[in-house]
Amino acid sequence: MKLLRTFSSVVRMIFREATLSLSVGFLALAVVVGLSFGSSEYGSFRTQRNVLDTLCSSVTASQIDAVHEYAVDAGERHFIDPNLVLAVIAAESSCKSKAKSHAGARGLMQLMPGTARDMGVSDIFSERENVIGGTKYLAYLLRRFSSTELALAAYNAGPGKVRKYGGIPPYRETRNYVRRVMKFYRLFSGEGVQSP
Repeated sequence: MKLLRTFSSVVRMIFREATLSLSVGFLALAVVVGLSFGSSEYGSFRTQRNVLDTLCSSVTASQIDAVHEYAVDAGERHFIDPNLVLAVIAAESSCKSKAKSHAGARGLMQLMPGTARDMGVSDIFSERENVIGGTKYLAYLLRRFSSTELALAAYNAGPGKVRKYGGIPPYRETRNYVRRVMKFYRLFSGEGVQSP
């Protein structure tokens, strides 16, 4: 009986080690090939990177890498397609972390200081915090309006304006913004090949 338990323990240990070796081997293969877990769900890294390189041509490759990493992380954390997060970043700031608007919005996702505070952002110019806060706000708007276009309109003009007009407000800037982000979203998702 004792021999059987020892044999069973050895078999379990060998199975665990073999499983771990396979997992580590697959992870190494994924890194070498350039795959990302969930990439088939959200489009390819290569497509996302090519679009970022085009839309964010005035920033360095390492900045683009960081933006991509933060967008994917924040999107997955808040259950939003990272391609939408990338599209908002590209439209809002062209990946410039120190961007400021005439209205006072700041950072990669152009958060207003009050919105940033509400989303728990302590350093509005921190790339990581700005993307996490902006994505958290976008997730809230998507839940509230249950339409990507309406959520984007609210991100641009404010939720009150979307409620007031019962849809996308009749502001040229907001309508153009929604079209632009949706176009970028399709590009990041690999649905469009034309240049932005």
